[in-house]
Amino acid sequence: MTDEGMIPGRISVPFPAIWTKPITEHPDMQKALRIARFILDAPADQPIAAWCSLGAPHPPLLVPEPYASMFAPEDMEQPPGFGCDLSGRPHDVREAPGALGCAGWDWERWAKAIAAYYGYVAFADHCHAIVMGALEDSGRLDDSIVIASTDHGEMLGAHGIYQKMVMYERSINIPLIMRIPGCDAGRRPHLTSQTDLAPTVLDLLELPPLKAAQGESMVPILRDAHARWRTHTFSEYNGWMHGGWKMRAVIGERYKYVYHHDDHDELFDLEKDPDEMTNIIGEPRRLELADEMRSRLVDWMWNTDDFLQPHWPHLATEYGQPGEG
Repeated sequence: MTDEGMIPGRISVPFPAIWTKPITEHPDMQKALRIARFILDAPADQPIAAWCSLGAPHPPLLVPEPYASMFAPEDMEQPPGFGCDLSGRPHDVREAPGALGCAGWDWERWAKAIAAYYGYVAFADHCHAIVMGALEDSGRLDDSIVIASTDHGEMLGAHGIYQKMVMYERSINIPLIMRIPGCDAGRRPHLTSQTDLAPTVLDLLELPPLKAAQGESMVPILRDAHARWRTHTFSEYNGWMHGGWKMRAVIGERYKYVYHHDDHDELFDLEKDPDEMTNIIGEPRRLELADEMRSRLVDWMWNTDDFLQPHWPHLATEYGQPGEG
């Protein structure tokens, strides 16, 4: 598949390869074509719902032409923190490059993977365009709720890490693109979560809300960019397939606090340090801020019945249940 070969039993390593069969036989293209056919064949007087979950740009990077050659490795730029020293980072960050099979990669190897990744993203866009074209051709586009998102971000060499499994912005700050009938186009600066998607769809369809939901309907901010909204959101990771690496994060408009289960915590100023290169949690003038962020995290863990909360007695003891202390 590649000059480097594949690691046996591993599919999440960024080895670039060219899909040599016809592009219409690529699994993602077949998914898009099937969804498009479903849309076009559906009775015009009946509502429809469709889910198109593409593998791209997830590794292995099996990219069809012309997308495999769309970006040149020599044009790629090194991401933030590439080649930086991870020795002072928490254990899960230090171990991430080795766990994902890219420890010790030089820039030439990374550049090939990044170029292939960008081409794979372009291919995914093409697949999405096929689905959108079917909605337009069927006359349903203006009456359809369209949501495009993903399950995780991509470090793509930043801090020497590939994929996800860390709480850096490149891993957890994911795209969310929506086309909603009756809502004006534009960007929203609000802090949202994928837990908000189900409440939002139910609200748009004027259906009863879920009896238990951790998220909120985004309809108010979709219809009014100045509507009041939450000031913080949260992220959790419960360990890779082999366990360990459990962490939680609370993200505000400027600061992010990350709790690492097996090592020291992190606090980042996303305004001054958007690439999260400097952990400021040890600065004396940040102690009050760190305490406030930890308290928010504990409240969230209690309110969402986080299964890990009982295993963190020092958090529960120091910060108590919501409203205590």
